[in-house]
Amino acid sequence: MVVREKFEITPVSEFYNIAKDGGVFFWNFIIDNQQKTPVSLDPLIIEEPKSSRGHQLRSLVIDYDIRIYESYTKDSIDFLMGFGFNSENIWYKKKRRFKPLFLAFNGLKYVRGIPSNEVTCYCLNGVVETIILTDPTLLPLD
Repeated sequence: MVVREKFEITPVSEFYNIAKDGGVFFWNFIIDNQQKTPVSLDPLIIEEPKSSRGHQLRSLVIDYDIRIYESYTKDSIDFLMGFGFNSENIWYKKKRRFKPLFLAFNGLKYVRGIPSNEVTCYCLNGVVETIILTDPTLLPLD
């Protein structure tokens, strides 16, 4: 959620208030210290990223007015399971940490997400692919 140009965590308890208005929006479920892991996207809430990936998500929100909200995966387990995700979808057993997820919604309906398949990566390309497959009018393709 953007509050006066500052990005903040949005509790999943706000989902129904956001979704009831309809339309397409996205939810980025992040992990603790994500910017210090090999994960390819820095969270929106990090004010000054130290990685070369910078604020790839932030530019989608600012430049294209893409609605992206963020919550921590660890705080959203019941919410995610309510949409059909199981523990293997949200927990890396081998690495003993939660997984980051990027999910697309159209109103109250879950449409698609990362990493719901082995092909789409949790990276800028995967996010752009998810946005275009969800609603091709959100990003100009020329």
